[in-house]
Amino acid sequence: MQAGFAQKWIDTLYGFQKIPDMAYGSAIDFSGNQRVLHLDLYGPVGDTITSCGRPLLIAIHGGAFLGGSKSA
Repeated sequence: MQAGFAQKWIDTLYGFQKIPDMAYGSAIDFSGNQRVLHLDLYGPVGDTITSCGRPLLIAIHGGAFLGGSKSA
C-alpha cells in the first residue's frame, strides 16, 4: 500500500451536502400511532465513487425507543 493512499480519508478534501429529514420508513409507537421515521443523510461533494466504494458511518441516538431525537 502506498503511503498517500490512506490519506484521502484523514484530510478534509471534500465539502459535503446534507439532506435533512429524509423519510426512510414508518413504525407504530407505544400509543398505537403510525409515525414516520426520518434520518439526515450526508454525502461528499465533488468526489467520485471508486470500485471499492467508500466508508459508511451510521450514528444512532439512544432513547430505548421511548424518547429522544436525532437532533438532540
